[in-house]
Amino acid sequence: MSFAYILVEHSNGDLDPVTAELITAGRAFGVVSAVVVGTPGTAAAFTPQLAEWGAAQIVAAETPSADSRVVIPATDALSILAGANPAPLLIAAGVTGNEIAGRLAARLASGALYDVVGVNADGTAAMSIFGDTVAVTAAASGNSPIYTLRPGAVDAAPEAAAGELVALELPDANATEPVVTGFTPAERGNRPDLAQAKVVVAGGRGVGSAEGFTDIVEPLADALGGAVGVTRDVVDSGYYPGQFQIGQTGVTVSPDLYIGLGVSGAIQHKSGMQTAKKIIVINNDEDAPLFEIADLGVAGGDRRNLCDLRLRLDLLRLALDLLDKRLDSRLDALLDDHRVCARNDVAHAFLNHGLCQESGRRRAGTRHIVCFRGNFLNELSAHVLSAILQIYISGNCYTIVCNKR
Repeated sequence: MSFAYILVEHSNGDLDPVTAELITAGRAFGVVSAVVVGTPGTAAAFTPQLAEWGAAQIVAAETPSADSRVVIPATDALSILAGANPAPLLIAAGVTGNEIAGRLAARLASGALYDVVGVNADGTAAMSIFGDTVAVTAAASGNSPIYTLRPGAVDAAPEAAAGELVALELPDANATEPVVTGFTPAERGNRPDLAQAKVVVAGGRGVGSAEGFTDIVEPLADALGGAVGVTRDVVDSGYYPGQFQIGQTGVTVSPDLYIGLGVSGAIQHKSGMQTAKKIIVINNDEDAPLFEIADLGVAGGDRRNLCDLRLRLDLLRLALDLLDKRLDSRLDALLDDHRVCARNDVAHAFLNHGLCQESGRRRAGTRHIVCFRGNFLNELSAHVLSAILQIYISGNCYTIVCNKR
C-alpha cells in the first residue's frame, strides 16, 4: 500500500493549521502516517484531532529532551522511518522545516523540493518560482523524496481515518549535538501566525503612520480573525516591527484572503503574497502595480482624509460578505464611527452613471477596479453605498453594480 510521512507541526500544546494541509496533501500518495515529535504524552493528546484530519497512523517520536534539542529529533525520527520503509516525506516550509528537509536529503540520498504549492501521486510537485511569476512542475529523485509545503497553499480537507498510535524510540543526543539552554518565545498575541493565517490584512506606506495601523489595519484584521502584515517601506519607516514584513526578505503568505491597504505592490512584496486565493486592494493610486493581480480594487479619494479609507472599507465589507466572511460588531462600529452624509443628487448621479470598472481574467490583464474621483467619497454616504451595491468577485465573473430595489 502506498503511503507518505508528514511531520506534525505543533506549538504551545496546539496543532498548527498547516498540519491539516500536510495530511490533505499527503493523501495524494496514499495512506498518511503523521509523525509527532515532542515530549512524552504529546502524541496521545493530538491523536483524536489527527485521526479526524485523516492520519491513518500516528507515530509518537517522543523524548524528554525534545524541547531542548534543535531539529535533530525530527530529523532522526523521519530518517529512521523512511530508512526502514521508504516513502515521500512532507514538511511545512519555513526556516525549521527547510533545515530538516536538507538534513533528510543528505541522510536518505533523496532529492528535496522546497516551498512547493502542491504534490501529485506521480511524485511531481507544483512550484511557484521567480517571485511567483512562473509556475513549474518539478520532481525529486530517490526512494524518499522530500517536500516542504508552503502554508496555505493547499486547502485542508479532513477525511477521518483510523488514527492508530504507535511508538518510535529516538536515539539520545550525542556529544556534539547543540542543546538549547534558554528559550524566550516570540510574543504572538491573539492573532494567528502570519505565515499560516487564512486572512491577512497588509498595510503599506499609504497607511501613513504607526497610528494608522493601530486605528485601521489592526481593527480590520481582528474583525476578520486575521493576521497583520506590512511592506518593507513600513518597517524601514518604523511604523511596524520587521517580523511582520511580507515579501522576498520577509514572510511568504498564501491566505484565502489578502487585503492590501495603501500597498503599492513592489515586486519584492508581491512575490510573498500573490498566491493568495483572493486579493483585494485599496489604494488612492489606480496605477499601483498591486491592482494588476487583484480580484477587486478600490481606487481614488484623498489619502490625507482618513474617512476615505474607512468609506472604502465599507465597500470592502460587501465583497467580504460574498466570500462568506462575517464581520462582527467591532468592524461595524469602526465603520459607523466614520460615516459621512450624502446629498441626494450625489446618490442619484451615482445610480445613473455607475462605477468606472474593468473586467478580465485574474492576473492576466485587467481587474475589477472601482474608481472614485475627486471628492466623491467625501460626499457619498456609506449607508447609500451599502444599500445599492452588490459586488461579485468570485472566479472570472464581472463586477456587477445594481439597484437593490
